[in-house]
Amino acid sequence: AVRPARRARAPMAWGKSAPEGDRPSWLAHIEANDAALRSVHVLRVRAFDEATQIATAKALEENEHVREFYASGHRVSAPAARAWAACLAINTSIKSMCVGDETFGDDGDDGTESALETTLRGAAHGAALERLDLEYKGVRDEHGRALGKCMTQCAMRELRLGRNEKLGAVGYAATFNGASEGATLETLDLTDNALDTASASALGEFLKSPCPLKRLGLTRCAIGAEGLRAVGAGLASRASVEALEMNGVKLGKGGAHACFGDGLFTIGTQKLSITAVEFVQCEIEDAKDVEALDSFLAACPNLVSANLRGNAFGDAGLATLAKGAFGTRVPESLDLGACAITVDAADSLGFVLKASKSLALFDNAGLGDAGVAKIFGAGQGSSLTLLDLGAVGLTVEGLRAVVKAFENPQTFSDLRTLVVGGNPGAQDDEWERLVNNLRAIRPELDVAWRAADGGDDSKLTRDATGRVISVDN
Repeated sequence: AVRPARRARAPMAWGKSAPEGDRPSWLAHIEANDAALRSVHVLRVRAFDEATQIATAKALEENEHVREFYASGHRVSAPAARAWAACLAINTSIKSMCVGDETFGDDGDDGTESALETTLRGAAHGAALERLDLEYKGVRDEHGRALGKCMTQCAMRELRLGRNEKLGAVGYAATFNGASEGATLETLDLTDNALDTASASALGEFLKSPCPLKRLGLTRCAIGAEGLRAVGAGLASRASVEALEMNGVKLGKGGAHACFGDGLFTIGTQKLSITAVEFVQCEIEDAKDVEALDSFLAACPNLVSANLRGNAFGDAGLATLAKGAFGTRVPESLDLGACAITVDAADSLGFVLKASKSLALFDNAGLGDAGVAKIFGAGQGSSLTLLDLGAVGLTVEGLRAVVKAFENPQTFSDLRTLVVGGNPGAQDDEWERLVNNLRAIRPELDVAWRAADGGDDSKLTRDATGRVISVDN
């Protein structure tokens, strides 16, 4: 999902039950308007029944300090929904809200409106509400009108609608129309939703609106070719978007071309504001799709971070990017992990070594010792501070050559983290000795393993400064 901007840390309550009974300990602090309590998170495993919800909502009406209330995974009854609606309409401090479970959008037993609709009527009058999390809350088309009204009337900046499988084009259109009219939404997350052509077209039209959207999350969304074409057209006209996340979206077999191709993004004339993109495991392999992706990236002159991990476009794809989008400017952080890059394309990485700060090549076993040697041969004057060479087929002999290369102080002189886990040589006793030699040559360098190739650093021992000093194999 799209990650929201970091907020300053505030005192939190985690929904622990009080020793004297069922009444949660944090409720008294809310009722007392305790200035130290800024955020409440009721865990799924904690009891949060109807009576407690009503008491909490009532207490929050006059509370002036709680900024965030999160209680996902708890059923909201009709009486509780009315209490939450009143709370949100009266409260002047809550900026971020999440209540309800997957039944939140279900109609009442007697055919009355859902708890979600009731709650949204109050949220529409929220004086401070800026963030609404409705992920996996049973949102359907019939809720679009209430959601759109909420987006129109309150200054909503972030909306999370992921994992709502019954939400369709009608609901999206109503929601997006409200967001367009409200013109305050900056973050939209639709993770794991299915967008048919009509739904994707509604999104595309929304992207063309004056709404100041900055972050768009489409992780694992199911979108067909026509839908991708609509989304691409919207992005091409949306100068405000700064972060785009499309991890797991099927952009292979013509998908990327549908979204970014046919001259939609013209190199040299199109200027987008995007600074971060994530296209992890999008199945981008064919030349036509890589070329389309390249044209899109070239239209992002301010790009700082690009994650292309898990797209097997291989040496040819890397060459296209090296000559195209990254020919004159590369992002500070570039992840090319599991992109089927081999020793034959190692020379093409020179464009990254000279200008980027972080390069990940994890799981490109075709590089091997020879590919790593080429990388280190071009390492003089490199600006990299992090280099991930995990699972690239490096043997003990290859690591020995790496240690030798580091004897030259000009080779990767700015490097502070080197990842070498997951390589066949790591199973050899000689490996640890070579790593220790490397640390002796470059004491400022973290030489890190990825335990079980999963990013788990439980086998790493660090000193007081956080530097890795030993590894338990």
